[in-house]
Amino acid sequence: APVADFVSTHQPATMAPAPKESFFFARAKPNVAEAPVDPLSKKKAVRMLIDGQAYSIPDAFARIHPGGDVIYNYNNKDASDVFAMFHPASTLERLKRFPHEPASTMVVPQESKEFRDLRQWAFDNGLFNASLPYFAFKLSILIGLVAGGSMLAMSSQGSIAMCVLGGLLVGLGLSQAGWYAHDVLHHQIFHSRVANDFLGYFIGNFIQGFSVTWWKNKHNTHHACSNVHGEDPDIDTVPFVAWDKRDVPSFNNLSPASKFWLRHQHFFVIPLMGAAQVSWRIQSLFTIPEVRSNRTVEAATLGLHYAAYFAVIGRVAATDGGALAAAAFVLATEVFGGWGKAFPFVLNHSGCEVVGKDHTWSHVRLQVATSRDVVGSSAFTQSLVDFFMGGLNYQIEHHLFPDMPRHNLHLMVPRVKEICKRHSIPYIEECAAAGYKAVYKNLREIASLVPN
Repeated sequence: APVADFVSTHQPATMAPAPKESFFFARAKPNVAEAPVDPLSKKKAVRMLIDGQAYSIPDAFARIHPGGDVIYNYNNKDASDVFAMFHPASTLERLKRFPHEPASTMVVPQESKEFRDLRQWAFDNGLFNASLPYFAFKLSILIGLVAGGSMLAMSSQGSIAMCVLGGLLVGLGLSQAGWYAHDVLHHQIFHSRVANDFLGYFIGNFIQGFSVTWWKNKHNTHHACSNVHGEDPDIDTVPFVAWDKRDVPSFNNLSPASKFWLRHQHFFVIPLMGAAQVSWRIQSLFTIPEVRSNRTVEAATLGLHYAAYFAVIGRVAATDGGALAAAAFVLATEVFGGWGKAFPFVLNHSGCEVVGKDHTWSHVRLQVATSRDVVGSSAFTQSLVDFFMGGLNYQIEHHLFPDMPRHNLHLMVPRVKEICKRHSIPYIEECAAAGYKAVYKNLREIASLVPN
């Protein structure tokens, strides 16, 4: 049977619903609760339009889709560009085992045609080929930061200042590990997806302490539905942070404490971001019982991470500083690790356009108009932005070409700008200070709408 054949090579990521939503932990909300009856197969199915063909994806498969519920968001929509972003060409051949027919009503906007031509140009010119020396160098930096910070704290002789400095270095290293895992799990480094996944387990699970499965489910949905209200999990964070006016109706159901928090969210968001790493750690641990594919690898690598982490904490606690020194090290590691990831994170899309589920934008327009590129004012500041943002300062280009190695994204900027100019697509490019100002302004505007 087609479903069985397809599932055999695409094991679903999870078996059960995720835990209850929490800070930066929102699940994607599909447009439909279940697939409608498709006129082609006469059965419940998701009708996806890909490269001029309408595919009838059985609901039986859609419910266990490796990419999660996001497949429902593309019911009867053009999924050509999203499909190409996340699947190798061989997957399209397997997709053809499902019932399909020409999509006679499918209209491809000119901006999408030009984007697809640009992607082909980039492929023909080798821009999807990674520089292995570059990524080896980046790997050595993050390992050096984590190892160096740990050794500094363990040899601190109880100095609180040295423990905090050690934690800062480890937190910075964990943030760099986050950017590196992001790259490898987008299949930027190797042509082998298996090799990328297992390097991802080493960097993401063992070094950083985040579950690969948890991250993929959340992040892939974000890419497919960038800043789509009710679909993008990255902006579904009420009652902790409200990013858009469409959240206002939900405020009436909040407790007085939650309303107070949101009325002052533009102040509270900074300490809140310091808790992001702890929150993401907890979410990753909740995911493990649900993992179906490579659960042993997931559990083992996360277990090794915590074994190493607690061993370092134990060594720090054994110094003259005792438990206070260990607490200082842990607090610095988690807070700086949270800030190191969350501060760049909010620049990527916050304060940019947010659209409703009923939007009719093309994939290109959605990805560009909801993202922000961050630039430096000089070669030096640009290098700092590149480092601390892990290359995601080219957020627009990354969202258009997520499998392109970060070191090539800047080469796409002029050509992407040309397409945007021809089709009047907003292209946001600004310095970090201007970006944070826009984020703050947006948070404050939403805070002013919270009722008493």
